Amino acid sequence: VFLLSASSLFSQTCELLTVVRNAVIQISPFSVEFTQQVFYDQELSIEESGVILFQDVKKIRWEYRDPDVKVAVIKGDTYKFYEEDSNQLTIGKINTSNKKWIWQLLFADEISNSIQCDENKKIIYLKDQAADMDFEVHIGEGNLLSKVIHRDPTGALNVYLFDAYKKKIAVSEEDFEIKLPENAEVVHAEDL
Repeated sequence: VFLLSASSLFSQTCELLTVVRNAVIQISPFSVEFTQQVFYDQELSIEESGVILFQDVKKIRWEYRDPDVKVAVIKGDTYKFYEEDSNQLTIGKINTSNKKWIWQLLFADEISNSIQCDENKKIIYLKDQAADMDFEVHIGEGNLLSKVIHRDPTGALNVYLFDAYKKKIAVSEEDFEIKLPENAEVVHAEDL
């Protein structure tokens, strides 16, 4: 379990988290462009980009568009993940061990003991060694996420950059569906 720092910089109540949650609720539904960079041994290995569509914490679409098409959708407690390259759709249930989508974590009260805030630097830390959770969430303009640094247990460093928020956009049920080619393979996560 991540120990709380004795430093006066950190607030155990994390008012910043409340501010961020309120900001996200105020602009929902929204879309935001993202770039994901993956570093191994401080060297950039992969860079991908796309768009996230967020209706609420139970309905999110995370779509990679460049260089490869990948789509992940959360609806309720189910997730679907499609990779165009392999033409495979994976379907599974969201549980505590795989609930690592940053917007879900920010709204997850069950991890409150794993949260620290640096109110001055506007950074939220979500850390729990037992759960392999290590996120550093940087808050930018409008109290919205601008950058997230995720240290993966495999040694990878994932950096997510968020830009061009579009607030209060119109969404439909269709936006949270994945259109599959007829020959797509469907795999259920519990079968893996």
